Amino acid sequence: MSVSKLAGALLLTLGFGIAQAQETGRLAVIEELPMTAVGQHSPAVSSNGAWCAYLRYAVHGQGDLSQDLYVRSMDGSTERRITNSSLVYHPTWRNEMGRIVCVAVPQRVSAERRPGLYQVDPSGQTEPILIQGFARGDIPFAPVVSPDGEKLVYLHYTNDRSRPTDMAVFVLNLKTMRLLGELPQPKDGFRISEASGPWWQSPRHIRVLGERATEDGLETSIYEADINGGDWRKVYTLKNAPGACSFAFSLSTGRLAWLQDSVDVGRQDLIIADKDGKDGQRVTTIMRPYKHLPRPFANDIQWMPDGRALVVTSGANLMLLRFGKPGEGGIDASKANMLRIYNALMQYAYDHGGQLPHWDHNPEAHGVPGRDPWFWITALGDTYLPGGEALHCALDPRNRNQVPSSYLFNRGLAGRIFDNEAQKRNLIILEEAQTWHDQGRLVLYTDGSFEVIPPIE
Repeated sequence: MSVSKLAGALLLTLGFGIAQAQETGRLAVIEELPMTAVGQHSPAVSSNGAWCAYLRYAVHGQGDLSQDLYVRSMDGSTERRITNSSLVYHPTWRNEMGRIVCVAVPQRVSAERRPGLYQVDPSGQTEPILIQGFARGDIPFAPVVSPDGEKLVYLHYTNDRSRPTDMAVFVLNLKTMRLLGELPQPKDGFRISEASGPWWQSPRHIRVLGERATEDGLETSIYEADINGGDWRKVYTLKNAPGACSFAFSLSTGRLAWLQDSVDVGRQDLIIADKDGKDGQRVTTIMRPYKHLPRPFANDIQWMPDGRALVVTSGANLMLLRFGKPGEGGIDASKANMLRIYNALMQYAYDHGGQLPHWDHNPEAHGVPGRDPWFWITALGDTYLPGGEALHCALDPRNRNQVPSSYLFNRGLAGRIFDNEAQKRNLIILEEAQTWHDQGRLVLYTDGSFEVIPPIE
């Protein structure tokens, strides 16, 4: 239907609805069309750690939900949209060429623009290259380039006619662009789980999350195969990992990370374990990623090259999480926390007529003006400060269940116009509640600058 015909139909239908409303005194919603979409997910970090590719939800055409490929520098100075006319899935870097491989379904399919695996220039200056095409309605999933850049594996329905609904791992030689075929059917009969894409354990070993029905219920395990031949072997069966998904492996540290269901509704725990999935520990909790479109074989976490940080999807946003021993990073870690809170306060102000949080903005939630010193934390919430990890200094020994934050907001700025206060000098907006660093107590001014107040002798 053309745009003009669609508009006419909507007007006629809406007119009928209004006429009915005049008779009954009620209105009814007759159609819902999305106009905007939020959410970014599926991060993929380049081998030099300088760039992150990811997908962002979008609305195309006549309210059709889609997702576009974006590239962002890790320092935040550059961001560009690479696609706007295809439904894109599963970005992965071909690092030796500085290119991105992804699954794309063009809006307008032609002989040259078919659904399939594409190689994309992150600068957006050259046309995407079709690596392998597929039929309409039949696409591959979860491509991952090997650490040496020579092979690519992806998931697709098996060629075995006896089990046509099962997924198999296919191997493509990127140097010759020749399909090497699918890996053998597992002998113990496991099925590849849709909860995670595959990951490389080495340049020749690929791992997947597999599911197998047993007398005790559904068993979820990690399986490995040698792409040069050989059967699958079970590496480890996960225990107490409900909803385990989005597995990511760090070659530099030998750590495996994944997400799983949290006891808190709407949240997921981030688990980090050894290379085989053993000795897993809960590191933090995040918001469950938004899913406006079905996303089988999710890839919502990605390690940075040094293995000391990862990018994770939390709610509608991407977050960078750095790891270390308690106290490691010291004052630099606190600076990073305070800057995250500062940016959250700034974004809150821009969404509230320029005003910083104030009790009057939500009296029911924030209480009597001036009474609750932590009202600003409620105001920011997960909308502006997803996860809330930035609220606490690692060196703060106080009980986090009793003290909402290691940092204090200058309540004298409540309700003030942020841009006006940011032009002033030496006006504190955030400060550490106590002195936990040898250097002193950290304060952050409204202009974004820091100062360390030396401890009193």
